[in-house]
Amino acid sequence: MKRPAAGIVEDSQSLQTSDMLCHKKEVDILGLEEEILELAKKHGWNVELRRKHGRRIQDLVLEREGLVLVVQVKDLSSPAGPKAVSQARQDYQEYLMDLVKHRLGLIVVPVLVSHDFSQKAKRRASSYRVKCYMPAELERLLV
Repeated sequence: MKRPAAGIVEDSQSLQTSDMLCHKKEVDILGLEEEILELAKKHGWNVELRRKHGRRIQDLVLEREGLVLVVQVKDLSSPAGPKAVSQARQDYQEYLMDLVKHRLGLIVVPVLVSHDFSQKAKRRASSYRVKCYMPAELERLLV
């Protein structure tokens, strides 16, 4: 019987280790979500756990007396970086858009008007769902 090359065995072991670490992080994060959920309930907050609003699933949405906290949960064993901040911002924006649409019946659209747009600006606008119009294009929409 042919034995696998040493590199393949090492890769297989590192994949198993990687899978275990990913599973541990998932368990840690779910544990932290549950911890925050229980803490919020203890202090009288209404809690939604892992519910979809718009296109994103927010980890936790806490609501009490007119205040809403849209909570992004990250593993405590490593510092949260800029990507986590961006995810929290995106969750917040998606929650707001869903809230305005479903509770108030409004659709709010961010618009940028200019005589020209760089390709980079167009890509960023697309990712942020900002509509870009030249003045004449906007006028046609407003008529």
